[in-house]
Amino acid sequence: MTKKELSQLRDLKREIQLLKEQRAEIRNNMRSMKTPNCVEASSKYPPYQKHSVTVCGVPPTETAAFNDEDARLQKIKLAIAERERRRQEEYDKLDRFIESIEDSEIRQIIMLYYIQDLTWQQTAFKIGHHDEQYPRRKIDRFLNCTKCTY
Repeated sequence: MTKKELSQLRDLKREIQLLKEQRAEIRNNMRSMKTPNCVEASSKYPPYQKHSVTVCGVPPTETAAFNDEDARLQKIKLAIAERERRRQEEYDKLDRFIESIEDSEIRQIIMLYYIQDLTWQQTAFKIGHHDEQYPRRKIDRFLNCTKCTY
């Protein structure tokens, strides 16, 4: 397995989070869509005095803007579902890879960094080291030397 393949799970998690933020923004936009029900007007003839007029119109759920936002929302929902499916596939693939590794420390580093999304520094602390370079180098050596024993 390569670093790029390992990173896919982290990348998909971030992408899903971005899509969920977009979905929330669209939902907020749709909730705030309202038709004005009261406007200022004046009479046709002098003295042209202002007064309020109530206007009954089309409900926001039937407007083109609402329908456009709804279409965007549906598209994002489908994208989230697809990314969630791919994320699960990547997780299963990574889990099988981790199970095949004999070295416990390598397994721990991969689980902490690639599955739990910890930083390299946090990963180093969790495995008992203070240098963030240690787990990164250990993974680099492991991935570059597939025939080596650890």
